[in-house]
Amino acid sequence: MQIDPNDWTISQPQPGSKGGKTCLVSSSSNKPIEINMGLGNPFGCPWGASSFDDDATQTRVNLDMTLDDDGADLFRQIDEWLIAYAIKHKDVLFKSKTDAQITDSYRRLAREKRRLPADVKKENQFRKSSLLGRNTSTDDSSR
Repeated sequence: MQIDPNDWTISQPQPGSKGGKTCLVSSSSNKPIEINMGLGNPFGCPWGASSFDDDATQTRVNLDMTLDDDGADLFRQIDEWLIAYAIKHKDVLFKSKTDAQITDSYRRLAREKRRLPADVKKENQFRKSSLLGRNTSTDDSSR
């Protein structure tokens, strides 16, 4: 999967509703950045999109994915570009942070986590099948 962040632009910081600042990332032609992860090797979403505490009123959600090496490399490439951009424009974005502080405080798009234990994988498979209306439980008490 190829992507060229050098064609991207980042807007000036705008104040957010909770006091922080946000910058919008778009292509140089002012279009949203689209990354199609469905081509080639598919990735998995073991739990789907959800809020941290399963609060249905939340407007921001987490999406945990399992990525192959190509997908992980794509997100690493974007991370490195964003860090370099932030360091280059630190006077506008951060004013008083050093390069090391910017790098250390950056939260990477894809973070490596430990592998799921087999029992969690089995429970997740059961939940997914149950949502699809198929009970794959091997528990005899449910029959």
